[in-house]
Amino acid sequence: LVGFTPRGAFISDTDAITVTFNRAVIPLGGDIGAPLPEDKVPFAITMRQSAGAAALPPMCGTFRWVTTLVARFDPCESWPTDAAVQVVMNRWLTTWDGAGLVPSDAETRLF
Repeated sequence: LVGFTPRGAFISDTDAITVTFNRAVIPLGGDIGAPLPEDKVPFAITMRQSAGAAALPPMCGTFRWVTTLVARFDPCESWPTDAAVQVVMNRWLTTWDGAGLVPSDAETRLF
């Protein structure tokens, strides 16, 4: 895992969540822009009103690979202004040739 956007502690409007890796996750010429197979979804998103509260319904949107290294979630509506958004990395995600990608200390991001 090399980079994560948005940077900082806030997510607003229809900001996309983007993750950049240092190795290709899908092969060159792979289905960039196509719906992701379950094993190539890089992260899950949950939302809560407050710490300890029940999870809110899932955010509608689309996961896709922008390049062989960059995955992105585009929401189909604005993020709720009063919710905490948690991004949990898929710790089983591998490169196209089978190497592991996500270290345990980079598994969760909060907005």
